[in-house]
Amino acid sequence: MTREMRKPGKSIPPFRDEHLEAICKILADSSTGLTGSEIGHTLAKCEIPDVDPTNTKWKRLYNAFAAVENQMQHGKHVVAFIHKAMRPVLHADAAEYFESKRTELNRVLAFSGLTLECRLLDDAMI
Repeated sequence: MTREMRKPGKSIPPFRDEHLEAICKILADSSTGLTGSEIGHTLAKCEIPDVDPTNTKWKRLYNAFAAVENQMQHGKHVVAFIHKAMRPVLHADAAEYFESKRTELNRVLAFSGLTLECRLLDDAMI
């Protein structure tokens, strides 16, 4: 069963620790993930405090996600971050990379009943 975040008011429970870790490792992968400055910028756009800016990229992202989920008791901020990071327009010149990241994220999101449904010509939606 797929949960969608297209409708306002839909609730997303906090992600399990192992799911959150896997998402962070995909988004912040050393060789193919977001840069440190992209992580900081996207966290700020999503109003997620950057609680550990000097840590490795995936741990920095994990700690920020865990802190906001512990405080808010929902996963909407994590979903918002994924939406911002996976906006197709940011990857218009790298279709293969975009699809690879989307596939990796979907493998993990599926364990939470979610799917990142987007193509390069669409907006990213979970």
